[in-house]
Amino acid sequence: MDNSKQAKAQKSPSGSSSKSQKKPAASSVSAIHPPYGNVAIKPKKKVGLIVGIISGVLILILAIAAALLYFLWWQNPQKIVTDAVVNTVTTKKAVVNGKMTVIANNDSKIELNIKSAADSPKTKTDVEAKITLKNVSKTVNLKAAIVTDQNGTIYIKLDGMRKLVESVVSLAIESNVPSSAYEASPSLKQQIEAVKKQIISQLEEKMSKIDGKWLKTTAEDIANNNTDIKCSAEIVKKLQNDSKARKEIADIYRQNSFLIIKDTKIDDRNGGRGFEIDLNSDEAVAKAKDFSKALESTSIGKDIKNCTKDVRHNNGSANKTGKSNGTLKIWADVNSHALKAVEIKGNSSDSSANLSLDIDT
Repeated sequence: MDNSKQAKAQKSPSGSSSKSQKKPAASSVSAIHPPYGNVAIKPKKKVGLIVGIISGVLILILAIAAALLYFLWWQNPQKIVTDAVVNTVTTKKAVVNGKMTVIANNDSKIELNIKSAADSPKTKTDVEAKITLKNVSKTVNLKAAIVTDQNGTIYIKLDGMRKLVESVVSLAIESNVPSSAYEASPSLKQQIEAVKKQIISQLEEKMSKIDGKWLKTTAEDIANNNTDIKCSAEIVKKLQNDSKARKEIADIYRQNSFLIIKDTKIDDRNGGRGFEIDLNSDEAVAKAKDFSKALESTSIGKDIKNCTKDVRHNNGSANKTGKSNGTLKIWADVNSHALKAVEIKGNSSDSSANLSLDIDT
């Protein structure tokens, strides 16, 4: 018993001593690893600080450059106008609402309310016309709807044709009879009314086929073998269907932009900033001539040249440009540079015209 206890007692210290010998070995091994934490933290902080400062400076420079680019280049009024014209030439979709007024010197007046939607090459246009004939003291309302497709087919519907024809017949007859004759001879007035009814009755059958009915036609039918009209119709059809041809014109205009700004103090309209265009300066006329000349090299320009060769032969040139006595104002979105509105006013010796359109693309 004593010997076994003694043996156990002897083993126990030896076992504990062996365990105690292993611990220092383990601690000595862990002490071999280099102290990364203390040595590497400070350089990382310094490098990160430098990178952060450089990045901040670069971002600030880019922000300043972007701001300068936006205000000095993108917000430049002349660029806005040029881009608005280019975007209008190349756009495929647009909604247009507006009014056109034509006044003759005899105070006869035509007022057109226009609503149009285009998804190239298809278009739909509704026009409400109010025609005031001063000589016969009559006002006639006429509605027209026009739809075109990619094949150049045109659908037309007219409402109010009968009243328009009646007014035109009255005007044609009464304009040749002095008003004093009516007062002097009541029987003459009766005779004239009888003639009017006879003419209108002869046109009744044709009017019934037209008034309020959809009519289908083509540009070729309208031309009726007139080569000039047919040629022009082909050009319009090409512009509707050929995006390459439109881009050609847009590129030529960008290189020869002749719509030069005259005034920027124009009230905003339809979400766009207003600009009055200079139509009469020597610079504007010269740039318009440059554009006309450059346009001749495009596919559309060549088509126009072929269509107007007779005009050039008789008048010397089909691309004559001169000063205008009219005014042109346009409005454009300052961010997208999309055309938002157009106003055109013109005067001649025997009439004046005013066209005002709001545009959404």
